[in-house]
Amino acid sequence: MKKIIILIIVIFVFLLILGGAFLWQERNKLMGENIIRFEPPENYAIKETLEGKIVEDKKAGLSFKIPTDWRVMVSEYKKGEGIVEIFSPGADFYPNTGIIKKGCGIAVSTEYKSKEEIGMIVDLIKSIKENRINSGAQPNKTVIEVDSFSALKSLIFNKPEMGQGFKIEVPVAEDRTYVFNTFVPPEEEKCPSEFDKFLATVSIIQ
Repeated sequence: MKKIIILIIVIFVFLLILGGAFLWQERNKLMGENIIRFEPPENYAIKETLEGKIVEDKKAGLSFKIPTDWRVMVSEYKKGEGIVEIFSPGADFYPNTGIIKKGCGIAVSTEYKSKEEIGMIVDLIKSIKENRINSGAQPNKTVIEVDSFSALKSLIFNKPEMGQGFKIEVPVAEDRTYVFNTFVPPEEEKCPSEFDKFLATVSIIQ
């Protein structure tokens, strides 16, 4: 009888270990699927044209025009992954932070996400457009159009000392979205209209 009880305990412990290992593998798989990857910096090309500077990402099917006299650079967000940073003339930053304190700033990226994450963005856009979400439930989110694509615009911060930051997500494929982050420091009232003009130059080819 004692041996049977010991055998049952051993089997129970084995099943616990086996179940734990399975859950750990599933957790790692899920986390791996939800990792956001950015477009490699070398895929962005800055070109001088008769109409001004154009940034192209032919692989992802994205291009946009840089406002006149604005600075543009492709930065390595992390190893092998890049973003495009654009700043108005005279833009200044808080020391050692990268946070803009004067002028207007835009950060553009092509991001690769899981189908589930893209699906959540698409569903939220659809819900807002169809008025299925109470405005009080998502007060900081609206839907706008970017080159005929529906995009989710979210207020990501609003602080008197820092100004405002917005994130615009344009889902264009099951695994890909274009992201435009815009930054409006305090007393920079012209920035929103400049951002609207910039978004009007965005071209998406799928």
